[in-house]
Amino acid sequence: TQNPFEKCAAAPCIRVSALKSTGMDKLKDLIISRIWDDGLPSTDSAIITNARHKDALDRAAEAVIQARECVSSRLSPEFIALHLREALESLGVIIGVTRTEDILDEIFSKFCIGK
Repeated sequence: TQNPFEKCAAAPCIRVSALKSTGMDKLKDLIISRIWDDGLPSTDSAIITNARHKDALDRAAEAVIQARECVSSRLSPEFIALHLREALESLGVIIGVTRTEDILDEIFSKFCIGK
C-alpha cells in the first residue's frame, strides 16, 4: 500500500497542537510565506479588493495631483477647489458620505471667490 503522505514529502512539516497551543506561530509564518512571497505587505500599502474602490482612489489621486499643479502654477483658487471637490467626491464613493461643501467652505473661508 502507498503512504498517503508521500505526495507531501517535499512540503514542510510543522508540528501543531491545539491542546498544548504549540506550533501556531510557525504555522502562521508558513501560511504567510506561501501567500506573500516577501512577507506581509507593509502598513504603508493597502490592499484594494473592489474594482470600484480602486477606480475611485485613482480618480481621487489624479484630482489631488491636478490640485497641487494648480497651486504650484499659482492658479486661481477656483481651479484648486474644482480639483479638490473631484477628489472628495471620489473618496465619498468609497465611504458613502461626501461633505464637500463643509470642507470647501472651511478651506476657502478666507478667500473672496466670484466677486
